[in-house]
Amino acid sequence: MEDLYCKIYVDTDMSQNQFLDFIAKTINGYIELRTVFHPFFEIDVVNNQDASPLQAISYVDGFLYYPYYLDIEPLDNIKREAYIASIAMLLMTLWDIGSKAVAACDFENELPKQTARANTQVCPYKIYDYRGEPACSP
Repeated sequence: MEDLYCKIYVDTDMSQNQFLDFIAKTINGYIELRTVFHPFFEIDVVNNQDASPLQAISYVDGFLYYPYYLDIEPLDNIKREAYIASIAMLLMTLWDIGSKAVAACDFENELPKQTARANTQVCPYKIYDYRGEPACSP
């Protein structure tokens, strides 16, 4: 069975409570302690104990030092494609508000990528937003 666990490192100026609220509103979920629950997955919002603003900008893998990471686990009742599309939309929403976000998961090559130039999003395949409009294109 494929491992669908995903970790997203996030650099944002929001407090943890603000970030929890943002994630809950973004995915239409609810909060218990530091976890946001959705009918198909759970997201733990974690303060990164290794966070370091200097290392975040100094190292090639600087994202490992972002202030937060999201531990995302699917529930048994979600299809793989819907789960990956949900994570893609979360990434793009984080980028849209100016946060830096990097996913680390076995299927990361199926997620959109953010390029440094002009904040451009590149997707390996077409992803649609909630209105059925293309969110980004290959």
